[in-house]
Amino acid sequence: MEARDDLSTKIARLFPLVILLLTVGTFAAVLHNGFVSWDDDLNIIDNPHYRGLGRSELGWMFTTLFLGHYQPLSWVTLGLDYLVWGVDPFGYHLTSLVLHAANAVVFYFLAARLLSLALTAGRDDFAVRIGAAFAAVLFAVHPLRVESVAWATERRDVLSGLFFLSAIFSYIKAATAETESAYRKWMASAVGIYILSLLSKAVGMSLPAVLLVLDVYPLRRLEADPRQWSGGASRKVLGEKAPFVLLAAAAAVLAAVAQTGAMKPVSEHGLVGRLSQAGYSFAFYLWKTIAPVGLSPLYELPPFFRPGDGIYVLSGLSVVAATIALVVFRRRWPAGLAVW
Repeated sequence: MEARDDLSTKIARLFPLVILLLTVGTFAAVLHNGFVSWDDDLNIIDNPHYRGLGRSELGWMFTTLFLGHYQPLSWVTLGLDYLVWGVDPFGYHLTSLVLHAANAVVFYFLAARLLSLALTAGRDDFAVRIGAAFAAVLFAVHPLRVESVAWATERRDVLSGLFFLSAIFSYIKAATAETESAYRKWMASAVGIYILSLLSKAVGMSLPAVLLVLDVYPLRRLEADPRQWSGGASRKVLGEKAPFVLLAAAAAVLAAVAQTGAMKPVSEHGLVGRLSQAGYSFAFYLWKTIAPVGLSPLYELPPFFRPGDGIYVLSGLSVVAATIALVVFRRRWPAGLAVW
């Protein structure tokens, strides 16, 4: 029995390396890619401002809202690429590939930690590692990752993602710390890494909501019923979110300013139309995750958008029905509702 356990442990230690190699092998072809005339020309080929890490370049990176994004840290990595590779696309794609491979490994460790927390009773550590490895590989090589890895402009995706995942991992380490000093260290780490994520891309503004869900399950630091969050222990857990919420709010405001002119007012389609779009988007991307075919870098609204059309109504009803079902069965399958 002990020999089998030792063998399982040795095999499990290889999982991060296997995940790394599978990710690199799957996306190695991007190293032969060039730049594309879909923002790469504007961001990289014809843009002199990011070329280097001198005072003027850094000043531009940390103050610009170029093309509707505030992403200074992503610009810094592109500036480093320029110093090493000039405008040779090979180097830019290599950096993005390395970042994505790192994401896959971090995803594995994060998934393993979450599964361990969820399966507190009678858990098989080797089975947990296999499940985490499967999740990491599925995340890493899924066709929906292609745009972020193969398109040089989307450096912000793989960079912000790395810090986003790492911030969650640090937060979980803080939440499960056995000493106050370890708790403070990991919580400070989570906040610091979160800042790096927001400086890479504003999409990380969703993190406070993610942490709140994880506090309910699988961390079990909050009751599933928000009406029971008035106790002292719950208030402390909620209070931890203050720095994350403040940072997310600042990023949201900055993102809205950056997108001035690109965003359309609610009145353009009305509240019902916006809700219809949201329901359809949720169902659309869930379906693309299950059946990733017919993918495109852009999905535009049809010229004559009618929220009452069958596809939008069916999508919205499906989302509502799934939500109700997961709420009803939340005690039997809490992970399902947490993921949803």
